[in-house]
Amino acid sequence: MAIDKELYRQAYEGYRQWNEAELIERARNAGKLTPRKPGGSTPGCGNLPSNTCRRLAPPSTNNDWLSWRNILRRSNSSSPGGAGMENELDEPLKIAVNYLENNGFRYAIIGGIALSQWGVVRVTHDVDIKVHVPDARYTGVREALKKAFPDRAHPQAPENPLIVAVKIEGITVDFLLALPGYEETIISRAVERDFGGWSAWFCSAEDLIIQKIVAGRGKDLSDVEALLIEQREKLDQAYILDWLSQFAEALEKPEILKVYAEIVERVNRLLD
Repeated sequence: MAIDKELYRQAYEGYRQWNEAELIERARNAGKLTPRKPGGSTPGCGNLPSNTCRRLAPPSTNNDWLSWRNILRRSNSSSPGGAGMENELDEPLKIAVNYLENNGFRYAIIGGIALSQWGVVRVTHDVDIKVHVPDARYTGVREALKKAFPDRAHPQAPENPLIVAVKIEGITVDFLLALPGYEETIISRAVERDFGGWSAWFCSAEDLIIQKIVAGRGKDLSDVEALLIEQREKLDQAYILDWLSQFAEALEKPEILKVYAEIVERVNRLLD
């Protein structure tokens, strides 16, 4: 299955503009955040102590990585994000998932919450869900989501027909409508996780890597490095390279393959 070059080029430029606007909005609101109580947990880090939870930057030695990973794994949690998801995200995620499943929408949870399902923990404050659009009914799906969740998020962000950003119990939930082709594959390859009484579908580790390499932001590349460290023996590298090659051509960004190769090489040096 090949990527529709023009469609994906336009859509991913829209995603880039949206992400920039979201970053600006977060910067403007930074001073309005409620200070964390001394000794408490960091938002997005579940039950981990504040001096343990941090933005994941792969350690410089094998022993450092293994020690850090063991700390995370001892911090068991029944929430979808494990130790990596703030409890305040649980209920909004459940509400969003229940709506999608009750109305017959296939989906895959992506972003920071999905990372935690593959052994990578980092701070996250919102929920991102890729939603399948049956029969290309984008307008109908978009309007249905807006009607179900009328409290809009990111009012300053530019309108994007592929993104429905809402607030659910005060938490931002971004519903991203899947494009035909690769983004539908993300959903078809999603993995179901059970959380004791309810379950949800999460993006595969390979598709997280592909999306993050294509996005190319600093935090995304750090996430890729962490995913490779945690999952490298289990990843389908042929699948990753095939789609990255198609994105490099479709988006006219040949550097995509070089960036991924450099990260793989760095991880191999670290762990070998």
